Amino acid sequence: MAEHMVLIGRLLSSGRGNGRCMMSLALACLLFTPGVVADSQALQLKQVKAAFVLNIAKFVTWPKQVYQQRPEQLLLCYYQTDSLGAAFETIRNKTVNGRRLKKVTIEDLAASAMCDILLIPADAQVNLAGQAPMAETRPVLIIADMTHHNTAEVHHKGALVSLVRQGKRIGFAIDVRETKKAGLKVSSELLKLATIVDGESS
Repeated sequence: MAEHMVLIGRLLSSGRGNGRCMMSLALACLLFTPGVVADSQALQLKQVKAAFVLNIAKFVTWPKQVYQQRPEQLLLCYYQTDSLGAAFETIRNKTVNGRRLKKVTIEDLAASAMCDILLIPADAQVNLAGQAPMAETRPVLIIADMTHHNTAEVHHKGALVSLVRQGKRIGFAIDVRETKKAGLKVSSELLKLATIVDGESS
């Protein structure tokens, strides 16, 4: 448990300048516990996922108009379910390029125009598939939590980033084609650490 808390602290204190180190730490240190996960371990897992979301955002650039519309706010939207729960407190009010992180829960993608990041939990992903075309051209960083699968060969169609299992660790996949279509620019440093997905075949 102490290992996880040290990792979370390092992730949350990381800046763009040491991004490779930040992500490598997560890939190297976050382990899934076999069998039933205790409440405290489940919370720590969510805290690490929260740190992933925050730090991935640090390596993404939104279109100019987004910064003009929300110059001081980076809005994280949960899709239908508050999937981070109390773990959000570890990233509440953190800033990315001067924009302070806030959260809200939305019920459908029609409301996602106000979002900068849209986090999709496992139990809502079936619903996302039918609505995905509505968000194709919006500059929204859609992140799907796919860590409930036991393989890294999983990416959710409609998501731009998927959090995935890599053995006993967490990794992430990026759909570069769809990310560009959404008007988002992803740092090459982040891409070096990601599994790249072909948008046409995902």
